[in-house]
Amino acid sequence: MNPNDPVFCQPPGELTEAVRAALSSGRFLSEIISILNDAQSTFEELETRCNACGKCCKFDLVDHKLFVTVGELGVVVAESPPLPAVSRRCCYQQNHLCTIRKSRPLGCRAYHCDSRIFDVNSCKVETYHKKLVQAHDRHGIPYLYVEFISGIDLLRNSTFF
Repeated sequence: MNPNDPVFCQPPGELTEAVRAALSSGRFLSEIISILNDAQSTFEELETRCNACGKCCKFDLVDHKLFVTVGELGVVVAESPPLPAVSRRCCYQQNHLCTIRKSRPLGCRAYHCDSRIFDVNSCKVETYHKKLVQAHDRHGIPYLYVEFISGIDLLRNSTFF
């Protein structure tokens, strides 16, 4: 993790403090989970299914960067402490399966290998992202938007855990 990397835009201490604030508010995390579950229901209406190919988590292979909010990071690390990333791939993927399926970020829920479906989901993602931002505001949790692997690496390498 390189804090000078353009995909990592916040000072490291700012992110760790924001995630600590998120983790200290059960009501905030519950609202984030509710928003993510609502988004999941919306995306499932497209009748897509996971083939467990693991492509979605191999960011380096699909030239993809996953960005997340502080709330999403909080939900993820509340379920499972950060693991080391391998080659810009999601550290929570094991044997082609997501080990944090219930708490995975919005971008993971919207991503599909079929690009036509991903394009349809884009405006829906914007709607749910706005709800995530509003939840941060309502609960007084700092809103930061960071690249997932960089954020997880920072939390793992800090004195956070």
